[in-house]
Amino acid sequence: MTNNMGAFAGGAIYTNERSTVTIEGGVICENTSPGQRGGGIYVSALAEVEINGGSICDNMAADGTQIFLASHCEGKLDIRGGTVSGTRDAIYNNGGAVSLLGGKVRSTGCALRVKGTCQIRGGTLQGKQHDVKYSKGALYLSGNPKLRTVYINEPCVIEVDQKLGMGIPCELCPSRYGDGVRLVHITSGDAAGEVKQAFVLRKRGRFTLEAGSDELYISREKYQIVYDAN
Repeated sequence: MTNNMGAFAGGAIYTNERSTVTIEGGVICENTSPGQRGGGIYVSALAEVEINGGSICDNMAADGTQIFLASHCEGKLDIRGGTVSGTRDAIYNNGGAVSLLGGKVRSTGCALRVKGTCQIRGGTLQGKQHDVKYSKGALYLSGNPKLRTVYINEPCVIEVDQKLGMGIPCELCPSRYGDGVRLVHITSGDAAGEVKQAFVLRKRGRFTLEAGSDELYISREKYQIVYDAN
């Protein structure tokens, strides 16, 4: 599906209420939704889209250049394979539910913007600005995803609800640095010190990432001053 234009939304595919779309292969490329949302696919009310293969790339829209999930619609996007790639926010979840178990999502801006519910259990996310921009909603991390950077807008907190085993630590980029700012909540039953190995804090001043009983939070590095009377 190439060179189509969606006047309202969804350059190539616009889902109707309660519709189901399964993509096993093929190409959705160079479609447009000028000034609208979902250059490749628009996921609307109660619709379910499953991607197991194929390529969704180089589509254009104002929001969600490749895929857009509408707000308050309970739409679902399940990615198990294939490749999604483009510019700006490649996938924009404005209030639906995204599950990433496999596949690759790449962008010259942000690979995935989260304003709904998102479960990242596997796959690869790669954005030149951020891999994930977590603005609101809920973000769950587990499994072995390839994820390098997550922007976290306060008061959002990442939920580690199952075993997490990323090979390369993910850099956390909070909107605000300050003593006690929570970034990760742990409900997987794993020790906070163990989960901490999966993350690093983007460097700023003397702030460090610390482990509590069931959370990771920002702390200011403390210096010990020793006075020698001699």
